[in-house]
Amino acid sequence: MKKKLLADLYIIFSAKEFAPSVAKNKKRTVSSFNNILIENNLDLTTLSTKQAETLVETMCAGLKPSTYNRKLTELSAMWTWLLSMGLIKAQNPFATIKRKKVNSKAQYAPKSDDVINAFSLATKEEQLIMLLCMIVNASKTNMRFLHFTDIDQVNNVIKLRTHKRGTRNAQIEEVDIPEYMVNLLVDFAIKNKRYSELFSAHPLVAADRNKLRPLCNDAKIKSFTIDALRTLKARFALNNDNCLDLIQKHLRHSSLSTTKLFVKKNKDASTHLAGESFEELIEGCLVTHILAVYGSTTSKCPIPSSCVAILYRALTHFQEHQVAWEQLTSVYYDLLKLILKLASANNIRKKVKYFNVRP
Repeated sequence: MKKKLLADLYIIFSAKEFAPSVAKNKKRTVSSFNNILIENNLDLTTLSTKQAETLVETMCAGLKPSTYNRKLTELSAMWTWLLSMGLIKAQNPFATIKRKKVNSKAQYAPKSDDVINAFSLATKEEQLIMLLCMIVNASKTNMRFLHFTDIDQVNNVIKLRTHKRGTRNAQIEEVDIPEYMVNLLVDFAIKNKRYSELFSAHPLVAADRNKLRPLCNDAKIKSFTIDALRTLKARFALNNDNCLDLIQKHLRHSSLSTTKLFVKKNKDASTHLAGESFEELIEGCLVTHILAVYGSTTSKCPIPSSCVAILYRALTHFQEHQVAWEQLTSVYYDLLKLILKLASANNIRKKVKYFNVRP
């Protein structure tokens, strides 16, 4: 009874100091350890280091090294708390147990070279799907409330269901896409049976971000956000017509003085953004980003980081095989126009801070 009481005291009194998810993990770990103690008829107050190590190995059998280390840390924290409360006098047996080495490179992650080779062999339509998948999966942790729901073949429209974080008030948004892409998406959706798995299930892009994210970090390229899109539109307006009201509208500034400050800071930075249309500007920004990755210049234009990373590697591959640049730009131009349509869908910018569609 005493053995169970000590563990219960720790769960009840110390869990209040932690977030609910952390407290839940601690409770699960301590309860599992407590049950093993009772099964082996051991006393918590006289537990040796060797016995503690054996019990932890039994409790964590088949788990990842990182999980083993976490549970060991949680049990050590339990012992430290009991010691500080005067409930136990023996030294912490978990403190001397060696942590397992964690392999930073996941076994299941595909090689980035394989992704690039698959990309280079894909058709134009497949490349579009691949890049769209990368944009969709660029930031899963930030995007939990924008879902792909349906394809309308008649009107060439895809439907997105949006809702605010923490609520269940859903709203359907419709976005136009090119006809050939609709047919391609429908065929792919039929093969994968579920629309919700459409973007993440493509075999050419599965789990690509584990290998490609370091490339984005090295290039110091931020992900594609609604705020970044607004900034780019404002810079475009600043460079072409210099209308304060239009710039204020793009930036959603409540005060004109804030807009004037933006103009003052970005006037020189916007001189390279000249273009006949916003779509041409976006295509130009893509080229600027490629140059930025190679170190020739710098850019703050909001092209998706995952798109730039794969493009950087793809360009390296294509240059070795002397593939014409004109063949590449048409693919990304179509894709970026689709991104703009998605970003400007009615009411999405009011509900979603980061524009990273997640199925």
